[in-house]
Amino acid sequence: RDVVVEKLNGANYQNLASEDHVDIIFGQASFKNNYELMVSVDNDQLEISAPQIFINTGSLPIWPDIPNIKECDFVYDSTMIQELENQPQSLAIIGAGPIGLEFANIYQKLGSKVTLFEANSEILRNEEPEIRQEVMKIFNDQGIKIIFDSNILGINCDESQVHLRFNVDQVKSFDAVLIATGRKPAISSLKLENTDIQLNERNGIKTNEYLETNVPNIFALGDVRGKEQFTYMSLDDSRIINGHHTLLNRQNIPYSIFIDPVLSRVGLTLAQAQEQGYSTKVNMIPVSKMPRSHVNQDQRGLFKAVINLANNQILGASLLGEGSEEIINIIKLAMDHQIPAEALANQIFTHPTMSENLNDLFQ
Repeated sequence: RDVVVEKLNGANYQNLASEDHVDIIFGQASFKNNYELMVSVDNDQLEISAPQIFINTGSLPIWPDIPNIKECDFVYDSTMIQELENQPQSLAIIGAGPIGLEFANIYQKLGSKVTLFEANSEILRNEEPEIRQEVMKIFNDQGIKIIFDSNILGINCDESQVHLRFNVDQVKSFDAVLIATGRKPAISSLKLENTDIQLNERNGIKTNEYLETNVPNIFALGDVRGKEQFTYMSLDDSRIINGHHTLLNRQNIPYSIFIDPVLSRVGLTLAQAQEQGYSTKVNMIPVSKMPRSHVNQDQRGLFKAVINLANNQILGASLLGEGSEEIINIIKLAMDHQIPAEALANQIFTHPTMSENLNDLFQ
């Protein structure tokens, strides 16, 4: 991991450093007023002013209000746990959202015994019910335990373990605990109170469709807006800054949850489509019926598509299976350009591939 991250960060640094009129300063920046910044660099303070300022400070893990949670050496967030040198034999994960599910899969594959604690009665509440059921089956087969309706009341540590107290009188002990209860915009150190910059309902920086805040020429990009928290959204934000389009043009945002196999989705679920008044057609294919899955020796998963009966346009798709993170982008492209379902149904795809199953999915 460290080798890959260092390589990618180094390439990004060189791309910036090679640009004319670009200076890179490693330090902590905060606002003195709307257009002036104070930057702490080692023991020095730099004052920087600019007619335009772009804020892209990302997001931070949310730590829930649980007694003793920050007093224990064996409790980590999703950033800290990546620095662990010794693998825990047992790992508790508080929160079964995308981050929690991904780390559960990672540590299960490494050989840890993983238990997920979820406050709700099910995982992936925004996904298709058939997809939820299939993910649950896969996790059960992998030996990952999920405790639903769990209320974590306290955390205590001794020299080697963490003891979780939950649901009044239950206690379980683990070598490590991962906090995976979501992320929030990284604004606490910016001293926005020294500015006129407004926040939105998600406690992110509020912008218009051009990513400009209420203070002219101050812009906010990426996770700091409190919206979709994906790396590729920050990349698309740069296109908006460069004048190629606006937030009003953004549609059909795909995403992938990198569990095993990968879950990917774009557009509406069946329930969402029906709530919006669409007459729908639904197609589902188990991955076990796909020729490539037998070549891959991995027949887990399910593909589901929701189609508008009125015009045969694709309303949404949920793909659980190997390669879904690639295939979902084909479906997004079709949706963005109003390419009807029959175009994918009649498309010529190479064989044997996972993408050729779009022929059957959109019949």
